[in-house]
Amino acid sequence: MGQVLNQALEANPNHIDSLLSLVDHSIDAEDYQQADEIVQRIFSINPHQPEAWAYKAVMAHLENDLNGEQEYRQIALKHYTDNPKVDHIIGKKLSQKYRFKEGALYQEASLKLSETYKPAQMQLAQDFLRLGKESEGWEMADSIHEKDGYNVTAFNLMQLKTVIDGFTTLRSLDFILRMEPHEADIFGNQVMSLLTEAKATLCDKYDFELNHPIVVEMFPNQSDFGVRTFGMPHNPGFLGVCFGNVITANSPSSAIGHDSNWKAVIWHEFCHVITLHITQNKMPRWLSEGISVFEELEKDPSWGQHMTPDYRQRILRDTMTPIASLSAAFLNASTSQDMQFAYFQSSLVVAYVVEAYGLDALKATLRDLGKGIPINKALSTHTTEVEELDRLFVNWAKERASRLGETLNWDEPDPAIIQGRPIEDLLAAMPNNYYHLTEALAQHVAEEDWQKAQDVAKFLLEAYPDQRGLDGALYQAAVIESALGNADQAYEHLKHLTRIDGDVADAYLRLMEMAMEKQDWEVCRWAAECYLAVNPLLGRAYEMLLMANEGLHDNEAAIEAGKNVVKLNPLDPAKAHYQLARLLQPADLEEARTHVLLALEEAPRYREAQNLLLSIHQLTQPIAPRQEAASETSSPQAQ
Repeated sequence: MGQVLNQALEANPNHIDSLLSLVDHSIDAEDYQQADEIVQRIFSINPHQPEAWAYKAVMAHLENDLNGEQEYRQIALKHYTDNPKVDHIIGKKLSQKYRFKEGALYQEASLKLSETYKPAQMQLAQDFLRLGKESEGWEMADSIHEKDGYNVTAFNLMQLKTVIDGFTTLRSLDFILRMEPHEADIFGNQVMSLLTEAKATLCDKYDFELNHPIVVEMFPNQSDFGVRTFGMPHNPGFLGVCFGNVITANSPSSAIGHDSNWKAVIWHEFCHVITLHITQNKMPRWLSEGISVFEELEKDPSWGQHMTPDYRQRILRDTMTPIASLSAAFLNASTSQDMQFAYFQSSLVVAYVVEAYGLDALKATLRDLGKGIPINKALSTHTTEVEELDRLFVNWAKERASRLGETLNWDEPDPAIIQGRPIEDLLAAMPNNYYHLTEALAQHVAEEDWQKAQDVAKFLLEAYPDQRGLDGALYQAAVIESALGNADQAYEHLKHLTRIDGDVADAYLRLMEMAMEKQDWEVCRWAAECYLAVNPLLGRAYEMLLMANEGLHDNEAAIEAGKNVVKLNPLDPAKAHYQLARLLQPADLEEARTHVLLALEEAPRYREAQNLLLSIHQLTQPIAPRQEAASETSSPQAQ
């Protein structure tokens, strides 16, 4: 977008619409100084430009200058007092800053000036839905659709409503959880349990009391998630979004083949609920995302963002964004790696603040933001001046980055130089170069030269032991050791990997199978639970979880796993129902009878099921009263 706008302004430096777009972009990037400079440029062309004054009102609101906000709004309306666009622009930008309550008020003010102004109607409908005012939001969207069948956003929303109406709703005092019925039946209780734990943990940690229910919706279709979240069926890589009172998330089934940990996503998004409420949605994006990623790691070391070779290089090459403008890194990211690094750097800043100044400093900063104090002032009050904080943070981050693979050479090879050269020649020149070693490892594995691959993997892991991902040396070492017949060593590598990486479903599955063969039920259960945090809809994982729990004598957990096995179209339904019936028999004879009959319906000659049914029948038959001796109870005639 920036390049196109620059071309437009080269052709016409006074093109107002292009300048307004730049103002909008600068506000999104939280670069209010640049936005104001562009506004002043617009005023030099037209001092009465209403949209420019509307943007001035937005910036005044964001800087907690409420008098200035009203003054600039009045100037914007001076020459056209019934102009609905002014309030619409102010409200829309505030909603884009997650201040939906204030944004909705401005849309209502816009509609008072012109009740048929469609942009304000549509924005207000979406504001209501994001605030959790669902009846008002759906009613308004339906009204817009009835009056204008060509309004794409309204049409999408009404199509979505039919989908949501078909969802199963799980309720507690704290949450309203909506999911596709089959998914709700399989793992809805797991989601609700995790949300309840997140609330208890994070509310206590951040000294906050949440006294109203939060709406959580999980969508198996990415397009539905996009419509609910953005108004359009486009999902630019988001796994979940939190609006404060409403969380929307992609269900695990929407991203099969692209492993992500749904538990980490839910924890991350609920953390936003806490920080947005504490600050009354008055916080920069970098801090909001940074705390959520930080809290993922606090909950589980395998979640969140970790130092990687790419992140190491970015930090040591001084490509980090200054803290004062860190939110712009999300907006200006040109690749997915840039975006992920913005999340990572944000979490590092939070980790540094907590380590250097304590959690109380972070909590006090959040409280100040809620009072309308700007982020730089709040940080300076509870840590040190932002420029000094930035300097100290950079040194801290560089020290941390330099510890990754300290004994390795990290010079990135020039592709033009190495192309076509044997990897042995490259390693001879730089035997400890990370990039040459990883390339050699990949080549040896592809060629199934397991001995050479083993030597390279050992060298890499000695220098850099926590290599995550299926392409990392840790998982590759497990593959290599298995190929060489060293099952125990492969097993240890997989155990290590599953404790530091929350997204490697293939590794979890392989570890489950190996643990089951060893009857190492603790590890088998651990691996199954890790797998189900990525894909909770695989029956095989529940089968292994059932066996692990039974091996650990946890009958209740085994029954829960067994119930999911029979719901997920098992390959051997007769065996699945029989196993569940056998587990249920001591506690619930009627349900056990139901499942053993289902097993026999599938396989009438199933001998073990027949015997189990007979056993259940005998246990459920009433015991006949014992007859007393005739002489004691009745006359011969009566007998």
